[in-house]
Amino acid sequence: STASTARPAASSASVQGEVLVTVARTDAPLHEVMRTIEQALKER
Repeated sequence: STASTARPAASSASVQGEVLVTVARTDAPLHEVMRTIEQALKER
């Protein structure tokens, strides 16, 4: 798997509504994951 290269794609994937799937494949800190999810929900 490419966890190291998947991190930059988190923001673009959030727009597609696949935040949970994306962040689940990364080793990002919990606060960063939650922030990404909250931002994605606001953009909907």
